[in-house]
Amino acid sequence: MPKVSVITPMYNAERFIGATIESVRAQTLQDWEHIVVDDGSTDGSTEVVKRYLPLEPRLKLVQQPNGGVSKARNRGFCESSPESDYIVFFDADDIMEPEMLATLSAHLDQYPEVGMVFCRLRRIDAEGQPLEDTQNTVVKRYQPTRFWVRPLAETELHTPFCSFFCLNIILPSTTMLRRAVFQQTPGFDETFGHVFEDADLFFQMALRAPVHYLPIRVVRYRSHEDQSTSIKYLERYGQQEQKLLHKWRSMEGLSPEQERMVKEAFWFRETRLLPYQGFQAGWRHLKKGQVLHTARFWGGAMKRYVKGLMTRPR
Repeated sequence: MPKVSVITPMYNAERFIGATIESVRAQTLQDWEHIVVDDGSTDGSTEVVKRYLPLEPRLKLVQQPNGGVSKARNRGFCESSPESDYIVFFDADDIMEPEMLATLSAHLDQYPEVGMVFCRLRRIDAEGQPLEDTQNTVVKRYQPTRFWVRPLAETELHTPFCSFFCLNIILPSTTMLRRAVFQQTPGFDETFGHVFEDADLFFQMALRAPVHYLPIRVVRYRSHEDQSTSIKYLERYGQQEQKLLHKWRSMEGLSPEQERMVKEAFWFRETRLLPYQGFQAGWRHLKKGQVLHTARFWGGAMKRYVKGLMTRPR
């Protein structure tokens, strides 16, 4: 019985899937299964995976017509062992550090009430070489105070549900999910489309169980010209963000407690987090002498903040 099911959706990842498989095989925790779901690749990806099958009995290849990353992830879960404790949805171009599965699973073992744990990442290029961290990989997390916002320290484990509405980029490759909690969710929304489909799932997880954060880098995240999280991602970012927020504003089938959590999260985002970010942006413009931009950001932030004083959910 595997302790961890690693599920990798794959589409035209011929250049990288071998390194991903090797990184799973190199784990210090050996009690795992690795399910690669080929989502209709048109390159040599499947041939690369097939070369590993005689060498690695814990590896399984599943093939399906192209249906998108969410459908591939859900298919992988259906093909996984129902006896495994934990799930990792690991992308086909990323690399695990040898201690990743052992470290994250040990944390979930230690905290049985926690449904999900996530960590930081280290960026690499297409050749696997380290990249300068120009995009800060620290996950910014916040929670509301009585009158403002408190940034959470790196050493604070708990990540409250409302903090997910910061829409920080938490990647599936950096997370481990408790199977028993994931089974309570609808899974990945196959109708949502790519970009923020993972955030939607993480909202579902955080709504059902506590989430912890570890300030460690046990994943190498590959940045390259082929990936869907580059230019195309940026083009769709705003559209998908609004789609996600609209979905959760009209979410049905929630318990009264879950409805309260969602309402408070939206209140936090709109009347605390956005004003906080607006004041920060205003300061940046003020330092550059851009007074009109500063006035615009501060005016909008103050308007949202005052509204929040009168509309806080009870």
